[in-house]
Amino acid sequence: RSNTFDSMFESGESRYELADIDLEVAEHTLRYIYTGLVPPLGTYGREIFVAADKYQLDSLKMLAEDSLAGSLTVENVIHVLVLADQHSASKLKQIALAFITKNARPVMATEAWEQMGVERPLLLMQLYKDLVQVKK
Repeated sequence: RSNTFDSMFESGESRYELADIDLEVAEHTLRYIYTGLVPPLGTYGREIFVAADKYQLDSLKMLAEDSLAGSLTVENVIHVLVLADQHSASKLKQIALAFITKNARPVMATEAWEQMGVERPLLLMQLYKDLVQVKK
């Protein structure tokens, strides 16, 4: 299920370290690889999404994207948008942008909005362009 893990195993190494992800997330990810059992995305959606992207688990990444898209709120949409942008998840990014467009005032009142303006100005500019298009 993962070209990344396949390459790791073919390298002949006898030990692999997944130091960049939480132990529970690593366990759920490996369980998915070996059994197809979908992790609890309601609990670990963001973390599973990141791990799935890193380890090229496209089917798991899509499941995590769908879970994140279905759980958007005014409070979390900016974080999801940034995550989608960082991990080239265009479908999730478009869904988050559409959610923000429909809920612009309350989203713009969040601390995450202010933080995005400082940390991700290009993403904010793209969002602004989307908002202007809607207003025409």
